[in-house]
Amino acid sequence: EEAPPPDLPSATPDELCPVPVWEVREFLFPGGRRAEGRAGYVWDHLDRQWRRPMSQEDLRPGLVVLLPATAGGYRPETGWDRQRTDPVEPVAAAAPPAPEEGMDDEPREEVAGAWVALSDHLVCAERQLQELVDKVKPGVEPWVRKALEAAARWHDVGKAHEVFQRALLAPLSDTERAARAGTLWAKSAVDRPLDFERRHFRHELASALALLAAPGQVHGLEGDELDLAAYLVAAHHGKVRMALRSLRGEKRPPEPGRRFARGVWDRDQLGPLQLDGDTVPELALDLGVMEAGRGPDGRRSWSERVLRLRDRLGPFVLAYLEALLRVADWKASAAESRGAGGGRGA
Repeated sequence: EEAPPPDLPSATPDELCPVPVWEVREFLFPGGRRAEGRAGYVWDHLDRQWRRPMSQEDLRPGLVVLLPATAGGYRPETGWDRQRTDPVEPVAAAAPPAPEEGMDDEPREEVAGAWVALSDHLVCAERQLQELVDKVKPGVEPWVRKALEAAARWHDVGKAHEVFQRALLAPLSDTERAARAGTLWAKSAVDRPLDFERRHFRHELASALALLAAPGQVHGLEGDELDLAAYLVAAHHGKVRMALRSLRGEKRPPEPGRRFARGVWDRDQLGPLQLDGDTVPELALDLGVMEAGRGPDGRRSWSERVLRLRDRLGPFVLAYLEALLRVADWKASAAESRGAGGGRGA
């Protein structure tokens, strides 16, 4: 009856077995009631822990359900068999994978390996994106390419936020912290998770809001170009997409009525900073786009922007463009870990 520990390695492909959702519901909730002595667990991304589903409605298509080996339900020759009660033989993994990722977790390449200046990482990611897009056949439309390149150039601008910078430097001694001060960092050489003072803080949301807040002459985007770039920036870790909303347990701003979402507060300041030689002025992040409908100035909401993109490009093209940006980010991180990331002119 004890839940698995949060650091349990995530399931490998050999451990996963497809199951019709109605059958696993009946397996764990026969007759609509939780089965005695038969536990199943689902990963809670917000609280970063495995928990038992409270009802059948908690079990939905696409979910990973963790069963104790003693629960049975599996036949080695044919896979899922809810009538089978024999314990399941464990699978030996060649190397234990990382634990499941929580909403607040940063990918490992974000926080370990080497100290990388934010400006250098953005230049490297844009260069990697350009090389990827050059290989795409028959190519992407010019306006899409323009949005992709801008997204690579801006994808981590939100790391300039004071919440991220303080979290990155927090593990250091006072002397080390003083030596690192004065530079905006994208990555740290300290191999430990980031501990944000604002729970659920997402730097990519701050990046997208900074892009929307920046003057047009800074990024050279307008209309769907700007919306696509902002969407790809927000979505590049897979945790912000179609909707902007606050989450359970977030730290609230001290001022009543001040908007907040994913650890970002309305009117947070970002910048000034350098983007490949261009100066981005200090920006005030505007969470007015999380509201339904258009704002007093006629600006479209976040939902309206991304739904328009979905209807114009389709979900599969959006997913493909997300993948291009994410791979460019990975390639930049790999180059930086080898000391080959470089900066302007590298």
